[in-house]
Amino acid sequence: MSTAPVIAAADGSDDSLRALDWAVQAARQRGAPLRVVHVRQYAAWGQ
Repeated sequence: MSTAPVIAAADGSDDSLRALDWAVQAARQRGAPLRVVHVRQYAAWGQ
């Protein structure tokens, strides 16, 4: 049985970067893969 990955989403904000740091450490401690999803919010069209 393999270890489930640690998943983190980052949008560049301070809070998401702190969460990413936590996820890196958690993945290392567990010997688990790390999956990082980069999210970006686009401005709404027509406003």
